[in-house]
Amino acid sequence: MKFKMIHLILPIAVFSCMATVHANDIRSAIAVNDRTIEVQMEEQLSKEELDINKLLEDNYKSPFEIDPSVEIIGVPVLVENSQNDNVYRISVSLLSEYTLYRISYEGKRKRTFLTYNEQQTEEHYKKRYGETF
Repeated sequence: MKFKMIHLILPIAVFSCMATVHANDIRSAIAVNDRTIEVQMEEQLSKEELDINKLLEDNYKSPFEIDPSVEIIGVPVLVENSQNDNVYRISVSLLSEYTLYRISYEGKRKRTFLTYNEQQTEEHYKKRYGETF
């Protein structure tokens, strides 16, 4: 009887561990300017996701998607002067002012962010990070 219980519990424990391995997701997103988005992730991205050489591969596809119709043109770059080790900047094609965008990571839950004109964007960024911007 004990053997059967262990036999049933083990697959559940293994499945639970597997489910949490890829739990990373976007915590927040903000437009830094009309060609850069900053995302804060739940966890750090892998070295592979940050590898700039990936852009040279014919089949490269960013783990991030932005709609409507924004092309990601660079790999995420860690923001070194951030207080967190999970904040990245992503280069994108041109963002339009006063547009609501949706960004997702690996097809998971979409986060929204709104773009503003240059002065308003700077003000929002200062509110987020302080006057040292």
